[in-house]
Amino acid sequence: MKLLSCLIGVFLFVSLAKSQVCLPQSARTDCGYPGIQPSACTQLGCCWNTDVLGVPWCFHRTAVSADGEGSIGDSSRGVPAVVPQQAFVKTNAAVQFTGCLFRCTSVVRPYRTSCGNLPDELSCVNVGCCYDVNDPVTSRRCYHPAVLTGSCPTPRCQIPSASLRRCGFGLSQNECVGRGCCYHVVENGRQCYHSETPARPLSEIPATSPPTTTTTTTTTQAPTTTMSFLDQLRRANADPSQFSLVDLLTKDV
Repeated sequence: MKLLSCLIGVFLFVSLAKSQVCLPQSARTDCGYPGIQPSACTQLGCCWNTDVLGVPWCFHRTAVSADGEGSIGDSSRGVPAVVPQQAFVKTNAAVQFTGCLFRCTSVVRPYRTSCGNLPDELSCVNVGCCYDVNDPVTSRRCYHPAVLTGSCPTPRCQIPSASLRRCGFGLSQNECVGRGCCYHVVENGRQCYHSETPARPLSEIPATSPPTTTTTTTTTQAPTTTMSFLDQLRRANADPSQFSLVDLLTKDV
């Protein structure tokens, strides 16, 4: 009985190894966070390898199809086989994601590779892909993230607008950072770009109320007419001819 259990365990282990593999260094997809330890990495179901510098040491396994190619739909790039540990939180970023936002926003639309015909935003990000609801090409809205060298950049360098603005060309990392800009290696290409305000969860952004309109009521007063002294006398049924000139001039009546 124990022998049968061992054989079943070996079979399951071999099957899992065939369906989920560790990618070569050129295609590693960062898994975890800066400073992650080997034990925490493997607990996430990811691979740990420190043999090569300049690439992620903790990286995702990849789902492998029957023909040995890592794929979902018509894409040739591997998709993380482990569902991201972070819960999906919708933000004000142009692209929805789990994990490292810059892996999504650093890929411009013409170069995006479809993750396949996934039905909705939640299904897309739960397999480690990126979702851009505003992409006019519907089949490309759910797409593969970029492969980053090293850890995920700081929040101010993750470009939630998905519009990467160059800070210079041919600059070293020190020159780029010296300008107050961000520096990262994306798909083996060095990028020096301007930072942005970090993305925020929609639940933390207060709803904007419509501006209140103040109605000002203007009251128009009829012009006041000052009556002459003689008119006042006549209105009082007094005959001006009965008064002397002195009385009229001094208005002493």
